[in-house]
Amino acid sequence: MAEIGGLRNVQSAQASFDVTPKSGGRFHVAGHVRARIGQTCVVTLEDIESEIDEEIDLMFAPPEQIPQMADLVDEAE
Repeated sequence: MAEIGGLRNVQSAQASFDVTPKSGGRFHVAGHVRARIGQTCVVTLEDIESEIDEEIDLMFAPPEQIPQMADLVDEAE
């Protein structure tokens, strides 16, 4: 995970998701992600540790539905 994220290290990582099938082949994914990561400051090169604690609320859809769903998001903003 650290290499993919461009991090010095991942000290801990936890995730919990509820996946709910929706009509049209879509899936709603909701949950929580927590992690403790180490990175290097690009200015001072000092080691930095950070806590991540984020709620997740996503909708996954078949590729042909993505343009329509993107339009709905744009309208909501």
